[in-house]
Amino acid sequence: MNRNILLHLSLISGLGPAKLEGLIAQLDNDQLASLDSFSVNDFQRYGFTIDKAQVIVEGLKDTRLLEQELQLLERHNIRWFTLFDDQYPALLKEIHLPPPIIYVQGSTDFSEQALAFVGSRATSSYGKKVVQTLVPDLVAQNWTIVSGGAYGIDTIAHQAALDAGGKTVAVLGSGLLQKYPADNKKLFESIIANNGSIVSSFPLMMQPLPHNFPARNRIISGLSQGSVIVRAAQKSGALITAHYALQQGRRVFAVPGLIDDPLSAGCHDLLRKGALLVDSANAIFEEFGQKDQKTEQQPLVFADPLVVLCQQPKTVDELLILTDLTENKLNDRLFELQLEGKLQQNFIGLWQSL
Repeated sequence: MNRNILLHLSLISGLGPAKLEGLIAQLDNDQLASLDSFSVNDFQRYGFTIDKAQVIVEGLKDTRLLEQELQLLERHNIRWFTLFDDQYPALLKEIHLPPPIIYVQGSTDFSEQALAFVGSRATSSYGKKVVQTLVPDLVAQNWTIVSGGAYGIDTIAHQAALDAGGKTVAVLGSGLLQKYPADNKKLFESIIANNGSIVSSFPLMMQPLPHNFPARNRIISGLSQGSVIVRAAQKSGALITAHYALQQGRRVFAVPGLIDDPLSAGCHDLLRKGALLVDSANAIFEEFGQKDQKTEQQPLVFADPLVVLCQQPKTVDELLILTDLTENKLNDRLFELQLEGKLQQNFIGLWQSL
């Protein structure tokens, strides 16, 4: 299939992403490959009005926009993928009507172990503390952090992932050559420099128009196994992301706040409707069947060396070799640890930690 045909379609003014996604869902590969030969009547058969069909036919005849886009892609080293490419993110491909085209700067290796963080643009010490507490623990377990590159919780989440040495993905509501907000330029550069990704479904020069952002939020949730909502009002973009996550069969997590905080009202509403309450990263790990390695490993750091050695059952002779203790000192210490409830002998006489 000619990938350029899909790219060309996405550039035609007046053909919105929903219409384009709906068209592609109805066509097989052979039909998609021959779209530039479709007539007005052909497009009408797929649900377009005569006026809209005429716009598409005329748009496909005009190749200037396509040529300009291809030149910009090459000049700025931006990759792009169609829904039918192997490099297209697997999680995003699973959603209903995924965007036919995505543009990517930075890494094109999209992990399926990804979690979205979204919330209010209005920052607070509480929201910042929540994100800076949760994200490093998630990064430590190789979770990619996905957000929208906006001010507030988005920026804090991206930066927390970078500070923890992790990978983060920013999904924009504008073209990649019109990044919004512009004041986050250094953040976007840092994401790319640290093996992260900047993603958009919009043509390169698309301005950050208001109606772009619901589509952006749909991609944020689509790239993630779940979405964590931190400080969200009753009507907010964060709740739109949560709504899309539910539609996509993904998990929704919410962080509770003060009962009189209007920017927590949306989170509390989600919790009443069954969202998973987050009070630590462990709440997220448990939902995905993971163990909090930090919690597990911390006691071992301060444990007696004999307790660590006996994580797997050992004979006294093995412990004598491993510890260089005399037999009397070893037996005394084993007895003390047994009294402390840290070691026990199993039914065949091997020592093991509790």
